[in-house]
Amino acid sequence: MISDTYCPIPFSEMFIRVDGSVYICCDTWEVVGNIREQSLNDIFNSAYLNEIREKISSGGRPNICNKCWVREDSIGSSFRDSHNQDGSIQMLSGGKYKNVEQFVKHASTRIRKVKVDFSNACNMKCPMCNLDRSTGWLKEHKDVMDIHPDLIPITKEKYQEVTDQIPISFIDDNWEHFINSNLIDLSGGEPFYMPQVKYLLDRLVEERYNGTLKIITNASLIEPFVDQLTKLNTSLVISCDGYGDLYPIARPSVGKTITWQMFESNIKILRQNNIRHSFCYVPQLMNIHNIDDWLDWTYAHYPRIGRLALPLYKPNHLRIEHYPDMDYKMKLAERLQKRDWGNFDPHNGSALIKQLKMPAKQKQYDRFLTYMARLDELRNTNFMAIWAENT
Repeated sequence: MISDTYCPIPFSEMFIRVDGSVYICCDTWEVVGNIREQSLNDIFNSAYLNEIREKISSGGRPNICNKCWVREDSIGSSFRDSHNQDGSIQMLSGGKYKNVEQFVKHASTRIRKVKVDFSNACNMKCPMCNLDRSTGWLKEHKDVMDIHPDLIPITKEKYQEVTDQIPISFIDDNWEHFINSNLIDLSGGEPFYMPQVKYLLDRLVEERYNGTLKIITNASLIEPFVDQLTKLNTSLVISCDGYGDLYPIARPSVGKTITWQMFESNIKILRQNNIRHSFCYVPQLMNIHNIDDWLDWTYAHYPRIGRLALPLYKPNHLRIEHYPDMDYKMKLAERLQKRDWGNFDPHNGSALIKQLKMPAKQKQYDRFLTYMARLDELRNTNFMAIWAENT
C-alpha cells in the first residue's frame, strides 16, 4: 500500500545547484551535501536521506518537504502530485514502470535522475525571478529592493554566489551518473546560455545516451542546438508566462526585445524538427487577464500537451489571489472548470481554481502595482497601460 505522503523523487534524484550544493529535489531549501566536499553516492546514501525515505514510506511528513505540505494544505496540490503522475513515473523509470504503484513495489533506491543548474546565467530578467536564478537581474536588482521584501543587498559574497558555476569537469568526473541515469534534467538560469550544456549535449550524443534529456528553457536560444536535440530523447519544458503583448513583459530579454512573434517562430522550429516539448505557464497576478488567451492558443495548437504550471508561490506580491476583484476571479474559475484538462494539468488546474477563490490582501496588491510600475520605468515597457485596459 502506498503512503499518503509518498513521492518518488527522494528515492531517485540528486539536484545540484550552481555552488555545488545538493538537494533532494528542486522544491526544497535544505542542503543535504556539496559535490565539492562529498561524492554524489555518499550524499545519496547518507543516513539522513535514508531516514527521510523511511518517514515518507510510512506516511510521515519530513520537514525537508515542507513546501509541498504547505501547498497541499492550502491549494490541494504540489509538485509531489506531478511526480506521482503516470507520465512522470514512466520518464523517471526509463519506461520500466507505468505508474506509481509499480514503482513503489518494484523500483530500487538509486540515482536515476540527475538534475543540474550549471549556473544562473540567463538572457532574461522576468518579474517573478531574481538574482538567485538569473544573472539578468544584476543591473536592476538594487532599483527594486525597496519594493521587493525578499531581496538583499549584493555583497561581495552574494555576487560570488550569484555568478558561481559548476565547471565542465563535473560532467567528466560524474559521467557514470549521467550516462546511467534514466533522466537528466537541466534548468538554470537559461541552460542554452551555458557552455557546460553544449559540452554535455555533445558528449551525450557521442556516447548515445538512451535516457530522457529534459531541459527547462525559455526557447529563445534554441536554434543552434537543434541537431543535438534531435539525436537525443529530448523533452523540453518551455517557460512562457505571457501570451501576445504580455510576452515581452513577462519574459524580458537583457538585450534585444524578444517578441511573441519571435517566440512563435522558435516554437515552429521545434515542431518542424519533431522535438518534443510542453509549456510551463505559471499563473500569477501579472497574467490573470492573459490566462484565457494563453489557454485558447495552446488548445488550438496543442490539444494534448502540458500547458499550465502550479500557481506562483513566491514572491507573495505576485500571487494570483491578491487580485482584489473577486467577481472576476470567480468567473475565471468558472471558465477554467469548464476546460477539458484531460490527462494534462488536472492537479495544476484545480490548484489554480482553488487559489483564485482565496481572499486578496490589499497590501500585497498595492505592492504589486508599485513593483510593476517601477519595472515599466526601468525597462521602458507598458505593463501598467495594459493592466489599466483590463481593470
